[in-house]
Amino acid sequence: GDRAIQLTALHHDLSEYDIFGLLAAGGAVIVPDAAARRDPAHWSELMHREGVTIWNTVPAMMEMMLEYADAQPGAIPRSLRLVILGGDWIPVTLPARLGKHAPQAQLLSIGGPTETTIWNIWHPVGPIDPEARSIPYGQPTANNAYHVVTDEGFDAPDFVPGEMVSSGVGVTQGYWGDPEKTAEKYVTWARTGARVY
Repeated sequence: GDRAIQLTALHHDLSEYDIFGLLAAGGAVIVPDAAARRDPAHWSELMHREGVTIWNTVPAMMEMMLEYADAQPGAIPRSLRLVILGGDWIPVTLPARLGKHAPQAQLLSIGGPTETTIWNIWHPVGPIDPEARSIPYGQPTANNAYHVVTDEGFDAPDFVPGEMVSSGVGVTQGYWGDPEKTAEKYVTWARTGARVY
């Protein structure tokens, strides 16, 4: 019964959920007119007319919608139940702004590189402390793992920069037609014996 508005360009990995994830689960994808692809008024009209329940974009697209909604109360329909934002940092002011226009909608922060099937980390966003500097990136999804490691391969202490190493079912097979790059980025981690990215 879910219906998603398809605002993410098809060359961006976030669009994979809209097309394959939602359709495979029996949902519907609502595609805006090409000429009005960047027009929040058009999005609002479609969302109301089609009963859109899911929004999945980068945060900047939702900020465009919220700016429009600030000037047009009721622009976001009550049918919207889930807002999924990824691909960039979510501004700490966005959850409160969204709550003002769509208090019924659950906000999820999602992430992960394309090499780990796009989403392998997530965070359900609740109320944000006004003093917060960022929204958490999240925790690994089921059957996936992350480690932040130092150059030497040890776990980095909290608040120490490091490289993210991902393992689990989300790690893809590699780069199509590029075995050299695949061998460089997808390795067996000596520490666990797991294939990681």
